[in-house]
Amino acid sequence: MGTLFPTSVASSAGIRDPEEIPMKLCLYAKSGFDSGSEKIFCKTFGQFKNISYLCSVFKRGQRQLKQVKQTKLQQVMENNKVNNEKKVVVLYDSREDFPYEDYVEFCEMNDIEPAGENSQDYWDWVSQTRSDYYDDLMSNLSWTKIDSPVMITGSLGLWDGKHEIHPVVMKSEGYGRKFSTCDYTGYDIPSLKAAIKKCCEGRDTLDVEVKFEEDRIVVYAHHHDGCNVFDIRRLSEKGLKLTDEAVENGEVCCPEEDWFTPINFDEIDF
Repeated sequence: MGTLFPTSVASSAGIRDPEEIPMKLCLYAKSGFDSGSEKIFCKTFGQFKNISYLCSVFKRGQRQLKQVKQTKLQQVMENNKVNNEKKVVVLYDSREDFPYEDYVEFCEMNDIEPAGENSQDYWDWVSQTRSDYYDDLMSNLSWTKIDSPVMITGSLGLWDGKHEIHPVVMKSEGYGRKFSTCDYTGYDIPSLKAAIKKCCEGRDTLDVEVKFEEDRIVVYAHHHDGCNVFDIRRLSEKGLKLTDEAVENGEVCCPEEDWFTPINFDEIDF
């Protein structure tokens, strides 16, 4: 397929490769058109009045983004060590490093003069980028295929040692159409999203890591006294039945291995 926009248009928007324009359009739309993005968007696309044409560009950008995500996912899986056939993939890490070069590239894309390395502006950008990544995680989890009940187990790492938590069952909420303009149905808050959010946003949590580990999601929530570690696993029919019975009888759940069914990585669909 030929180039959708001439090189001069791409150059005027600070984009080196015209083929990147559809993907940039999608990224700007996703970010909500903040001041910098909106300026570039208007400069680049303001001259195109044909809405259907822009829609086709947007769709092409979506395909490009999907390809980029697949490439990054392959790189992540290749870089993660697999010990004893145990697959571990980092889904989010609030302590992730972002090199100064990425900050400079961001500034160039948004017509901003970059501040110096280790400047307050740079670290503010790092903090905002980490926050954006977490928002992306939560947004992606809204579309996870895992919406059947899950159970949170784990321990709290406190100043006086490790303390096991009582198991918590999370169920999906708000079933209905995802968009008013289409017939796609699903939960507003799938059970997996609710569980991860609960584990990540606990009181006094400073940093979090969210990982897929073999057949479950594991959340590491770091705080001043140590680290809370939570396992999120999908309940089997037997597990759900026994859990409901325990709740009805006012008993604490004591789950066993056959209470669970594995979570497959491709079901997360990030």
